[in-house]
Amino acid sequence: MTCGGCGVSRASWSQGAPTELGGYRLIRVLGEGGQGSVYLGEAPDGTQVAVKVLHSRFNGDGTALERFVREVQAARRVAQFCTARVLEVATAGTTPYIVSEYVPGESLKDLIARDGPRDEGALERLAVGTASALSAIHQAGIMHRDFKPHNVLMGPDGPRVIDFGIARALDTVATDASGLIGTPAYMSPEQITGGRIGFPTDLFSWALTMIYAATGRHAFGGDTIHAMMWRIVNHEPDLNGIPEHLQDLIAAALAKDPSRRPTATEVLLTLLGHQPASPQTTAVETDRTGQTRSVTAMEPSTSPQNQATRVEGKTSAEYELRAALEGRLRVLGADHPETLASRQEVGRLLWGLGRLAEAEVELRATLEGRLRVLDADDPETLWAHHNLGGLLVGLRQLPEAERHLRTALEGRLRVLGPDHPETLWIRSDLGVLLKEQGR
Repeated sequence: MTCGGCGVSRASWSQGAPTELGGYRLIRVLGEGGQGSVYLGEAPDGTQVAVKVLHSRFNGDGTALERFVREVQAARRVAQFCTARVLEVATAGTTPYIVSEYVPGESLKDLIARDGPRDEGALERLAVGTASALSAIHQAGIMHRDFKPHNVLMGPDGPRVIDFGIARALDTVATDASGLIGTPAYMSPEQITGGRIGFPTDLFSWALTMIYAATGRHAFGGDTIHAMMWRIVNHEPDLNGIPEHLQDLIAAALAKDPSRRPTATEVLLTLLGHQPASPQTTAVETDRTGQTRSVTAMEPSTSPQNQATRVEGKTSAEYELRAALEGRLRVLGADHPETLASRQEVGRLLWGLGRLAEAEVELRATLEGRLRVLDADDPETLWAHHNLGGLLVGLRQLPEAERHLRTALEGRLRVLGPDHPETLWIRSDLGVLLKEQGR
């Protein structure tokens, strides 16, 4: 969505801070950073929002701006728990801006700088909340790419992760891109060396953020950026000061090899006291040129220990997601967008736990609901086809899986174009399926 006539109240951005943008009244500046200025805003209905107005170096041409809007729009499908929900993304002339849920609270970075490291209980709550957020972000097919203490807000109801998916979107419109996306002190080895980046990249950054919260220092030293980046690639982290029962989990997330890191969902289940199975998940990886590919993790183990884990998991993550679904069914109805999003979350969790037949019921119901209330080419409808198609591959229902994957691909080609990451992702998944069939 573009907003060429949004009616910024100042003659130009360079003459000072605007007081109105796209129908939002801008009340005061909340902060300034490398990406732009963040304002406390007020929507026409009186709701408080956060409005991020990006710096002039992100003022791309029309095509780049449209691509930016599409990239950030994808963040709107992320489940709302433990994140600051993206409400709108648009442009005022050539200036992009993002409207999100307002979270009254300071950043984790500022909190630690003022009060010092978190105690053990506060650290565990922080770890669970942020791992939940990353799990939801990844299940929506999005990489954060810039997870760090600055992007964790300490809201009154717990930590909220912000700015997910924005780093990649900004790279589409930046006029002085250096090739690096992220904050050097919280980058993974593959980001620094130009390797393939994917969901495991966020887990590395998450672990560095937890070490900072526990100790007030960086795991790889705090001198020059170049020395820190060298140690991230070549040295082991300093885990002194991390509670003993969290050290193995943090160390696993800091593995140099991305394939050896746990997923966000595995981290969450471990924090909740379970020994998670290795879920069958598909992640999109991207190298610095923007090329993407899908990577399938190990299938769930069928050992008795991991079978028990799945039963226990039903009392934690599945219990909460099913409770949310049942509540939304009662209050909102079966076809409400939030109900369908909740049903999809249940289906994806069941898929990750290896309960594919149960997952199929939920993902089919999600697709049927979206076809009833949304256009066939709506991004959420296309995601429902993609999810169901991927699951059916695991169930070896290959002809139907191919139909759903082709439907998702054709829709994304029409709506997003051939070079969009989601188009490339589905094309890669379809290619894997065809290769399995020897075609």
